[in-house]
Amino acid sequence: MKQEPCGFCQHEFLAVLSHELRNPLSVLSNSLYVVKRCQPEEPRSVRALAVMERQIRHMTSLIDALTEAASLGRGSFELRCSPVDLAELLRNACFDHEGLFSNQRVQLREEIPAAPLWIVADPTRLTQVISNLLQNAAQFTPAGGHVVVALESDDGERRARMRFADTGVGLAEELRRRLFEPFTQADTSLARSQGGLGLGLNLVRGIVALHGGTVRAESSGPGRGSTFIVELPYAG
Repeated sequence: MKQEPCGFCQHEFLAVLSHELRNPLSVLSNSLYVVKRCQPEEPRSVRALAVMERQIRHMTSLIDALTEAASLGRGSFELRCSPVDLAELLRNACFDHEGLFSNQRVQLREEIPAAPLWIVADPTRLTQVISNLLQNAAQFTPAGGHVVVALESDDGERRARMRFADTGVGLAEELRRRLFEPFTQADTSLARSQGGLGLGLNLVRGIVALHGGTVRAESSGPGRGSTFIVELPYAG
């Protein structure tokens, strides 16, 4: 008998998946209706094309998440590793997400040392991890809150430690324990209202594990914010 995803049965996942795919398809259909009945230069046609482009990107991201989750499950997920300055990678990712935090009216603070911190990693996949955690923090932190991104080195353990601490909605203990299981987020009403399949943190855990690292979440409870901690081994 095939095991169902932890905390989220298969028929619930299919319901969420169909909902997430139906929404952009409905918008695409309506936009196509507008485009077919307007001249290409009309403002309504231009707006409809922009909407279609956004929805196609959204659907692509959903399908990419499903594909990557399947690759992790099959053990066919590949890394292209090289020496990486984690401090620079983290600074660049924060810079890339400044617009998101500004739009959410959430303050992003950086506590990243100027000196390089070298690890061996796949920079593209590690950027994916950082981006997911930054987006998660921005999404679940109310306007007026703040997120602190910090990088520390543990020379004794020869590990780099990234912290993503927010003043957001926090985590109940039961949810925190299964947060990195596939589809877990999609089982919460808040996550459903924000959209998504609940695969992001599962991918984070899988990618970090492939790098020989660990990830965990800490929270004092609902309404008290959350901290996500990623630890990765030093280069060499």
